[in-house]
Amino acid sequence: MGIETKTNTLLTIFKKMNEEKFKEVGTSLSLNTYKKYDLTYRRLEEFIPVKFKKENYKDIPLTEINEEFIIGFRNFLRVDKKVGHNATSKMM
Repeated sequence: MGIETKTNTLLTIFKKMNEEKFKEVGTSLSLNTYKKYDLTYRRLEEFIPVKFKKENYKDIPLTEINEEFIIGFRNFLRVDKKVGHNATSKMM
C-alpha cells in the first residue's frame, strides 16, 4: 500500500479562490473586480500550454512556479495579449 500524495496546482487553487470570491459579489466585492479575477484565471489557462509548449499541459504544480514562469506570464500578457502596464501589474 503506497502513500498517495496530492499535488496542489495553480489553476485548481485559483479556481477555488474565484468560486469563493464570486460569493462575495454584491457584499464586499464588486462584479467588475470579480471579472478581473476571472480574466486572470483565463489568461493563465491560455499561458500554461504556451509556456510548456504542450497542448495537453493544462495546469502547473505550485512547486514549479518560479521567476521564469512569472516573467513569462508577464511577457505573455504584455506582448501576446497587448495588456497595458497597469492592467498587467494588477493581474500579477
